[in-house]
Amino acid sequence: MLCKLGDVEFNAVLEEKPEYNNTITSHAVESGQDVSDHVKVNQNLLNLTGLVSGDDAPQKLATLLDYRQRGKALTYVGRNGFFGAVIQSFTTTHNARIRDGFQFEMTLVQVRIAQIKEVEISSPSIGNTQTKPLQNAGRQQPKEAKTSWGEFKKLEAANQTTSWGEFRRLGG
Repeated sequence: MLCKLGDVEFNAVLEEKPEYNNTITSHAVESGQDVSDHVKVNQNLLNLTGLVSGDDAPQKLATLLDYRQRGKALTYVGRNGFFGAVIQSFTTTHNARIRDGFQFEMTLVQVRIAQIKEVEISSPSIGNTQTKPLQNAGRQQPKEAKTSWGEFKKLEAANQTTSWGEFRRLGG
């Protein structure tokens, strides 16, 4: 079976292991079982184990590393289809069993990438704005400013007041 990620064909994919997870919030209650009130769907994962061999193995390795570096969204075709996949992790093993290639383990994450979009917003006409007419609020009494403990310490440091009674008289 042909297994392919982007433009790279694998000689063999030994294992495909998809993961579909949710995060569920739970809250303890006084008696009985915990109560869940929210489910968040997490990104889908696909874990692959396979091998690449042949004269073009170094070029395939370079391409896979480039995909990982750029975070390029790709399509994986194999036993499972995975669209919008980005390489999260990529591990290679180079040993005597595969003389002209490598064995690999890879985790793909299915992502949705936000697109920037410009939208023109028209503002409403200012002349049509409805406001309450201005009213006389009557005579307002000025409020005395209270002196804070920090202000008392500043006054005391500047020898402007020396007693707590003086501070209280000033409105503190």
